[in-house]
Amino acid sequence: MKPGRILAVAALVLVLAGCSTGSAAPVGTASTSRVQTGPASPSASSPPAPASPSGAGTPRVSVPVPAGVDRSSPDAVGAAFITAAWTMDTRTDPGPGTAGARALALAAPALAAKLAITMPQTTSSDWVTWSAHHAWTTVQLVPDNDTRPDDTPGTAYRAWSVTVTPQAPGWTGTPWHLTGFVTMTKTAGSWAVSDLRVS
Repeated sequence: MKPGRILAVAALVLVLAGCSTGSAAPVGTASTSRVQTGPASPSASSPPAPASPSGAGTPRVSVPVPAGVDRSSPDAVGAAFITAAWTMDTRTDPGPGTAGARALALAAPALAAKLAITMPQTTSSDWVTWSAHHAWTTVQLVPDNDTRPDDTPGTAYRAWSVTVTPQAPGWTGTPWHLTGFVTMTKTAGSWAVSDLRVS
């Protein structure tokens, strides 16, 4: 796994929550209690976290459907999880938590339960801005696996550079840039996301 600013999965909800301080945010690692509450890039905002695990609506932009994801492929599962977690539509989703709920279908039970419990129940200022524009997000992934650990028969590691762009007709917001490190475990021939770290 690449060195640098890493958030343990317990801190993921803070990254997704848009807990931006308006200045360079403190940086934490998986082995410390400090967490990064802002983006790696000072000019970008942090993605909001699931505000509520419940909600309805189909985003205008394509979202991976868990039932259609090739669960025998860790590449497919990891990419679909990250894409679903950050694909949102303010016209159909009551909050960013709806995207989080969609992604949890690709998570291992322990991770899904942990994220569902720790999801903040508030939306971020970014979500408010997007809602004013009736915006949705698109997610672009670029594999970034140069220094990831080797896979084992039951564990796979993947990393992607992620760009999340909010947009609406005639308007494009400031993209978020982050790197997602995904650990997946295999059970009965099916891969699921068991850990997610974000820098």
